[in-house]
Parts: sequence; structure tokens; C-alpha cells
Amino acid sequence: MPSFPWERLLAQWTEEMALYSDGQDDPALPIQRTGLLSAVGATEDEIAASEARLGITIPPSYRQFLQVSNGWQAGSWHLRPVSEVQWLSIEDQAIIDAWVKAAMDDTVSDEEYLVYGADVNQPLRAEYLQTALAIGEYDDGTYLLNPQTRAPEGEWEAWFFAHWIPGADRYRSFWDLMVAEHEHSLYTLKSSKGEPTPRADASLGVQVDDLDGLLAALKEPAHRIAALQALGNLRDRRAFEPTLEIFQNGQEDLFARECAARTLGELRDPRAVQPLIDAFRAPPAEMTDAQLASLLGSAVGEVDSPSLRDLLGSISIQNMIDALEPLFGSSMTGHLRETVTPKAVGRAVFERLRYAARQGLLTLGRVALPSLFDALEDPDPNVRREVASVLCYARGRRGIFERLIVAFDDSDPSVRATIAANIEQLFDERAVDPLLKALQDSDSSVRTRAATSLGIMATRSDTDRIAAALAVTRERDPDAAVRRAASQALDGLRRRQA
Repeated sequence: MPSFPWERLLAQWTEEMALYSDGQDDPALPIQRTGLLSAVGATEDEIAASEARLGITIPPSYRQFLQVSNGWQAGSWHLRPVSEVQWLSIEDQAIIDAWVKAAMDDTVSDEEYLVYGADVNQPLRAEYLQTALAIGEYDDGTYLLNPQTRAPEGEWEAWFFAHWIPGADRYRSFWDLMVAEHEHSLYTLKSSKGEPTPRADASLGVQVDDLDGLLAALKEPAHRIAALQALGNLRDRRAFEPTLEIFQNGQEDLFARECAARTLGELRDPRAVQPLIDAFRAPPAEMTDAQLASLLGSAVGEVDSPSLRDLLGSISIQNMIDALEPLFGSSMTGHLRETVTPKAVGRAVFERLRYAARQGLLTLGRVALPSLFDALEDPDPNVRREVASVLCYARGRRGIFERLIVAFDDSDPSVRATIAANIEQLFDERAVDPLLKALQDSDSSVRTRAATSLGIMATRSDTDRIAAALAVTRERDPDAAVRRAASQALDGLRRRQA
């Protein structure tokens, strides 16, 4: 039986977590400064008892891990003690049924299925979920072992199963999965510090650290997004000006502009802060036919067919709707003409860019905070609202909560509603009192969002006080939407307590 160097891997992981956590403001760091990123190993009796309970022989690399560390918790990573490992079918048969039903007509050959490695297409055999063993979690994804696919030495296939993949990232063994998770962790830790993490799509034909080559690729529309992503990974501030130019160019491809916003954040250049904030104040513009053609072209990808390029270049919103009339009838297409207007499409594009700007500001980290704090007093309520949203997700930084509490008295109800909806994301128990106060706000949208957030916070602190306030709101608030939000929050709290 092969031996797996778990002690060395966990010690290295521990050292990296401690190193990159130094200097963070968050007092609730996911790792102690001493000791391994691990728990005490499981005894042979504990492992044997779980094997008897499950009716299995635990595969070698997972068994050796348990002998070193009987589960562990680090930030969002959680591996269960062996006594808590359970069949997925017992814990969540509904999710299995949903995936099996969705994949009912899919047939995956062994040649297609037995594919492993980074950046490869991995089809899912949903029926394997029925016999999968749940061993841990990451955020709202689940680590699984699949006994249906075994290696000759007894290893089971290991999955990270999550809705956002969608499906699963699959590995030959639990050891292979954990090596990949360690690499992902190191990448995330370095990225959080703004350190270079060179990566580039092979299609660029450029070395990952070749700044000049990546800047040259940036000039090619077909390679622009991949080049932006690679420049973000390289984190060389000399890429700031060309990246900013793409982000601010209203005639540029939408997806490239979104990617440019994120790259501006990854470059950690303080000059990016104000342009990203200013993106919140730009009024939604009408989408021109030329911009629509560019958007459609970027969605389709690189087009080799001249006739298809000509077709995309001739498309307008209205003739697209005209083409749908034989399929949907005049009534439906009439409705589309009234609602899918150039202005409405332009507004949707604007929202996409605002979201990307929020991501860029969050990635900039503490360098953005002084300007974000100042922007809470900007004359434009759109800016104040979006900045408040960003700050609610900038966890672990001193001073944010205090600034948001002041902004909770903003004259614009949309700003107050945004804070009420998102302040619970700071995971700060001090948010309970201002949210309780917000239940009395003159604006019903603020009260609605405060009720929802209090329902979430009630499982963290002040459960009885929050439940009592929500009960009063459910019975007495003059607005039906607020009463409904309070009722749903109370129902959710009761389910979580059951």
C-alpha cells in the first residue's frame, strides 16, 4: 500500500495559512499561529466503528489522512471527523433525485468519464451520487468519495460537488483532491495579498510572465479576455493604463469591460479606485445596434464565417424581435417591442458593469477603503448605495461597521435599504440593534430588508430578542410585503432551530 505524506502537506498548508494571515485585521482568523492545520488523528477503533456503521472499507489515502487528522476546519474548508461521515443519500436524497432526473437521458462512456486534470471537461454520472459518501464541505459545496470508480490499489474517486461548477470536480483519489485543494488555497492566499500568481490560457501562445507578450495579445479582440485574465494573475501595474482604457471604452465588448474591471482590482493599483467608483454614477445608456452586434459576437465567440459576421453586423434589437414573430405570435412580440428597448438593454449592460466594478473594488482590498469611506458622502445616491454594498462585503477591515452605521441614516431610502439587506454579511453581532431600529424605518423597502437580514442573524446572536421583534412586525406592520418578510424570517428561524 502506498504511503501518503499527510503530515508534510498539512504542515506546509499550516505555515502558508499563518504566513498569509499575518497583518489581516480580522481577529477571527481561521488558523492558530501554532500547531498543525489539523485535528488529533482518529484511533483504529474509531475508524473501524465507522467502517462497520457504513459497511465499507475506507480507501487508503483517506484512511491515512484520518489517522493523522480526524477531520479539520480552516476558514471555509471543513472535513468531518470520521464519526460524522455519512452517505449523501441519507443526508440529501432530494438533491440526488434532482440531478438524476436532469441527467436522465445522458449517457457517458468510460472514455469520456475517466478524464482527470486541470482545465478538462469532466462529465458527471449523476447516478453515482446515490452511493456517494459525504466527508466534508467547502462553502455550500460537498466533498464526496465515489465507491463506483475505484483504482486497483483500492482508492475511490473523490469529488468536490457544488451547484456552481456545475456538477463536480473529480479526482482519482482523496489524496489527489487534497493536493489540488492545497494548490487552490495557496493561489487564493497569494491573490489575497496581491502577490503574482502567473497563469495564462495556452491559446494565447505567451509565457505566463511575459508582460510585453500579454500586452500585445490584449490588442487582439479574440484574445482580449484571456490576456486580461493573465495580466490580472501577473499583477504587474504596468498593465494598468491599457486595462483602464478597455474598461472605460463604451464601444468595447461588454465581457471584456467586465473582465477589465476585475483585472483593475487584481493589479492592486490605487489609481483604479476612483474610476471603478465612478462607474456607479454613469447613467444607463441606450444600446446602439453596433454595440448589440459586438455583444452578440462576444457571446458566440470568435467567428470564422464571413457570412455569420455580416449577419451579426446587421442585427438590431427590433429586427431580432421581428424574426421571432412567426414563432411567438404578434401579441408576444408586441410585448417584447415595448419592454426589450435599447434603453432597457443598456440598463442591463450597465448593471453588469456595476457588478464587475464592485468585484474590482473588493479585490483592491484595503487600498480602496479611504476612497470608499469618502464616497459614502457622495452627492449621487447611486454612488452611496453601491459603495455601501461593497463595504458590507469587505469583511475583516477595521472601521467599516462604524461607517456603515452612520450611513444607515442616509436621506435616500435606497441606500438605507441596501445596508439593511447586506450588513449581516459583515458577520458582526453589533448589526442587530441598527437592524431592529430599521424595522421602524419610514420606508417599507428598508423594513422588508431589515426583517430578512434579522432572520439570518437570529441564528448567530440575540435569537429571542430578534424573534420577538419579528413577531411584532409580522402582526403590526402596515405594509403586506414587510409582514410577509417577517413571517418568512420567523419560519426560517424555526426550521433552523428544529
